[in-house]
Amino acid sequence: MSRKGMKYKPLEVRIKLYNEVHRLRRLGLSHRRIIKEIERRYGIILSRSHTGYWLKGRDPRRRLNLLPREIKAS
Repeated sequence: MSRKGMKYKPLEVRIKLYNEVHRLRRLGLSHRRIIKEIERRYGIILSRSHTGYWLKGRDPRRRLNLLPREIKAS
């Protein structure tokens, strides 16, 4: 569990969102537009800092800094 008693999303979901955030950024969307698009498509609200960490390469699994090549954002 995360702080405040909320559960983390499953790893598969976080990796999917991570890859989608990177794809949307490559299309030129701003952080705010990325957040709105993720909410529209998946019903999940990401914070601006969350997308910022992901775009800087922070691992969606938390605490680990590097992603294995097979799941790294393309």
